[in-house]
Amino acid sequence: MFGNVVLILFVGLLVVCISFNIDVIIALLLGIGLFFIYCVKQGMSVKQTLSAMREGSDKIANVVAVFLTIGVLTASWRMSGTIAYIIYKLIPFINPNYFVVATFLLCSAMSMMIGTSFGTAASMGVICMVIAKSMGLNEALVGGAVLSGIYVGDRTSPMSTIAIFVCAITNTDLYQNIKNMLKSGLVPFILTAVLYFILGFGKDIGEMDITILSIFSDNYNLNFFMILPALAIIILSLLRLDVKIVMFTSIIIATAISVVYQGADIIDLLNVYVFGYKAQNAELAKLMDGGGLVSMLKPVIIVLLSSAYFGVFDKTPILKPVKMLVEKFSRRFTVFGSMIFTAIFTSAIACSQALATVLTYQLTIDIQKDKYDHALDIENTAVILPTILPWNIAAAIPLTTIGASNESILFAFFIILLPIYTFIKRIIKRENI
Repeated sequence: MFGNVVLILFVGLLVVCISFNIDVIIALLLGIGLFFIYCVKQGMSVKQTLSAMREGSDKIANVVAVFLTIGVLTASWRMSGTIAYIIYKLIPFINPNYFVVATFLLCSAMSMMIGTSFGTAASMGVICMVIAKSMGLNEALVGGAVLSGIYVGDRTSPMSTIAIFVCAITNTDLYQNIKNMLKSGLVPFILTAVLYFILGFGKDIGEMDITILSIFSDNYNLNFFMILPALAIIILSLLRLDVKIVMFTSIIIATAISVVYQGADIIDLLNVYVFGYKAQNAELAKLMDGGGLVSMLKPVIIVLLSSAYFGVFDKTPILKPVKMLVEKFSRRFTVFGSMIFTAIFTSAIACSQALATVLTYQLTIDIQKDKYDHALDIENTAVILPTILPWNIAAAIPLTTIGASNESILFAFFIILLPIYTFIKRIIKRENI
């Protein structure tokens, strides 16, 4: 009974924080206090309670180092001109009639390379939306294409913090998970591209205004070498090298380019890698600022706190009533169907993907025995479904960044089709058994 009260209070805390735009870290810290009291009331000593929380956080200790490295990586790409070069060279080749599908593909490619939905939205997504507005395109449709594209990589990229986090809590191999995700996401990806091609094609589309791209050539010394840090990521990932080696190699190449072509010195580099890239030009700053170790501190804190919950949920029976309900759903609607319901519930009450992922994992661990299948199902539910909820930061921040309305969620076809397609496959598979 007391456990149910604690869960209700915890959900209430999250709802209040979301409603009043209170920082997610505050909500998570208050939740830690609630569950601490619960553990003590359950008969656990203070030492045992702290040990349980620490055990959850220790599980992702290696992830923290990777997160911080990603912060340096994204800063180095901004400093070297890699992101600017990719945008500057690709956008002009787009036929206006295919702009919507091209937006989806470009955002997918960028997010696969840098592994961050928010970073992709703030760079490629903003550029695409500005050009779309100048052409008079349906802004909600283009916003949906951006939203779909940025979460292709957020889910699948070897540089993705959430993909690495899922590996940590499920004890699975990153590259095997990526292989599974690519296979399961191929059909929804193709269907999404076809839908954007059909809906975005028209005769009344205005000319593309790409004058905004001059901001890159005016502020960077752009040449082919800028692409090398991205190529390093692609090639070394295909060779399945350790993700830290892949990122460090890309950082070293980007550093050399920053010194040789962008005129950076040691002080500049250290400042950027710690505090993030800050452009002198105000307009460029809107597109390129960010990255650095400091930028990853909040995600690291969120993940550490979410992982502390992992330890509490693992050592106590607090989620048992909900787990029983999830199990009943699985018998009626398949395991994956149950995971969809669970992920929507956890995404609705959680403020972040990390907490939704932890909760979904804990609630479904008894119905999905194979750890790789479990990791894949989490990626196909808890990682992307927060995006369909406008109050979750997974949707709110990208949409705000690109200046799109919540209506764009209705056009985020990849996010919608992926779980539906997977669910239909599971239904057919069960009927054929």
